[in-house]
Amino acid sequence: MATQIVSRVEKNAPLGIVRRSPLFRPWLWLALGAGFALLANGKDTVALAAWLAPVFLLRFSRMMKARTALPVLYLVLPAVFAFQFRGMVPIPGAMYYVFWPSLGCSCWRRML
Repeated sequence: MATQIVSRVEKNAPLGIVRRSPLFRPWLWLALGAGFALLANGKDTVALAAWLAPVFLLRFSRMMKARTALPVLYLVLPAVFAFQFRGMVPIPGAMYYVFWPSLGCSCWRRML
């Protein structure tokens, strides 16, 4: 393990600076968080997903600038809610898909 850490340290960088692997990009954290959030609430609930989804979504929001992270999360979370509560919200037809973006807009407005 120690040899892996030492090999990842850049040669010209100050001591302790480690190169980031492409695996740890913020969009991966968003994808993991959204994936777990799909199962965290609603019809198909998995208890572990309810604990892991916020962890990954918070990691995404901490790695990105707020100008980018908040609008992305406000687009992703209503889409996740629409999947979670399918068949549970008594709104018929196309109005169901109008309801969820309006919910996201109301959350956005509260934060401003």
